Amino acid sequence: FDEEANALNRPATIDLRVNTLKTDCTKVLEILKNDGLVATPTPHSPIGLRLKERRNFRSTTIYKGGFVELQDEGSQLIALLTDAKADHKTIDFCAGSGGKTLALAASMKDGGPLIACDTHNGRLKRLTSRLKRAGVSNVSQHHLTGPGDLWLEKHRASAERVLIDVPCSGSGAWRRFPGS
Repeated sequence: FDEEANALNRPATIDLRVNTLKTDCTKVLEILKNDGLVATPTPHSPIGLRLKERRNFRSTTIYKGGFVELQDEGSQLIALLTDAKADHKTIDFCAGSGGKTLALAASMKDGGPLIACDTHNGRLKRLTSRLKRAGVSNVSQHHLTGPGDLWLEKHRASAERVLIDVPCSGSGAWRRFPGS
């Protein structure tokens, strides 16, 4: 408990996932440097960069243009380990607002199909604007209504890759937004 509590009391890192549909890490590092931001590659993700300091990143051109997404390195690795490919039907069953879905879309080179599902329709709706910003067109969305959802039966055993990131503890959000 003490180790976990201490970790939650330290400021969270600001990790970025480079959108490989639009650019690469080297180009993003150059643009960040020109904007006065310092970043280094993340220790494990080959598509991750870590900002040295906290800043309002969402107002930058590189973010607004969909060249990067704010995404923890751990989430980047989960998406990479899914090993989604352009010719694989892939389903993200816990898509939320789509961070890992966007990472899967880039891994799939915007091929597909890629289906983003979630039981919380409000979170899923936030994915639409993120898809547009990232230049992703291979994603369809489905709001899961519960265990009896007929969509589940229709798609049973039909995907080459499935991402189910459960249980969602919310601990990442606690660290970034303590009041949430």
